[in-house]
Amino acid sequence: MPRFHFDTVDGDKFIPDEIGVELPTREVARAEATRSLADLARDMSPDAARQIVVEVSDDEGRPLFRTALYFEVEDFGNMGRAEE
Repeated sequence: MPRFHFDTVDGDKFIPDEIGVELPTREVARAEATRSLADLARDMSPDAARQIVVEVSDDEGRPLFRTALYFEVEDFGNMGRAEE
């Protein structure tokens, strides 16, 4: 069974996956990367803009694909709203 590595880039922090996980197919690995990114997004603080990336490679270090999420909250205050 092929082994996939899911490295994470959180802003300027790189977190390598040195062990990896065995999964039956590339498609299953892609779904796992997407779920991992969603889990990371759930824990994000809305206080600052942030980008999180999950990069997937095979057991020989060849890059296969990446999932990315850019999160930012823009507060427009009362712009465009009538005074109440």
